[in-house]
Amino acid sequence: MCGSAVLISVLIFFVRQDQTAGWGAVLGVLTATAGLLLSQLERFFGPRGRGGDSSPLAEASELLKVADQLAGAVREQWEAEAALRRLSDPWPLNVSWTKEEELTDPLYALPATAAGRARATRAKVPLDGDLTQVADFFESLPGGRLVILGPLGSGKSVLALTLLLSLLERRQAGRPVPVLIPLNRWNPAEIPLDEWLADQLATSYQLGSPRHRDARTLARRLLHDNLILPILDGLDELAEPTRPQAITDVNDWLGRDRQIVLTSRTDEYHAAVLAGDAVTRGAAVVLQPLGREKVEEYLRGATAR
Repeated sequence: MCGSAVLISVLIFFVRQDQTAGWGAVLGVLTATAGLLLSQLERFFGPRGRGGDSSPLAEASELLKVADQLAGAVREQWEAEAALRRLSDPWPLNVSWTKEEELTDPLYALPATAAGRARATRAKVPLDGDLTQVADFFESLPGGRLVILGPLGSGKSVLALTLLLSLLERRQAGRPVPVLIPLNRWNPAEIPLDEWLADQLATSYQLGSPRHRDARTLARRLLHDNLILPILDGLDELAEPTRPQAITDVNDWLGRDRQIVLTSRTDEYHAAVLAGDAVTRGAAVVLQPLGREKVEEYLRGATAR
């Protein structure tokens, strides 16, 4: 706009003069003005021919591509880890769970989105199942918030990893990327959850795009746009005094619509809830001890040649 005004003013000025300055001077002024106008247009609309489309649609499209790339990297990482742990050798040990009534938020079955809550009443969602149906079970939770509990060695991390891989296998473009993050790296007294999550994503994965080279900026945008489903493993591994604050920070970050999976030993989570709060709209399940027959069957399969 400014360049156009300057150009018109120059033309009017020279029309009113007796042209003593000559047309060469006019041409020079017009060339300079055109350059100014072009630079302003480029700044306003973005550089052309260099991937400079800065429209909201282009920004969103680029972020979705970053999420898809992240999903591939996460899947590759944890498939290798599952093979290293021999989780499917000879088959996954089929843990089961039941509802932990006292630690489940009564509102766990409300839909995750505000629009969904306006249309629906609380559903009756059964909170029992086993490893073979873990992804279906999680996706049946209207709130998308799950707390996996059990004693040491009960299979919490295995269940979380199985859920991660199952969700990645059925993930569609534009859906949140499940990312498993051990909680023992976090100190809630020193850094808020959102900043810590961004740091973990930025340092663990090679996030980048043509427009945004800074990995932490991309991580924050992925979190802000609900393109990350954190699977936080091991609340009990935090220092005891910080666990209630950790749950508070989780709830603050979740807001109304975000999803999460959290694992913890049962007693430690129970103590943290008594000292503070439970995961808002979180369904809490506790893993059941493996029966003798199931263990014997697994061992026979594992030792068979």
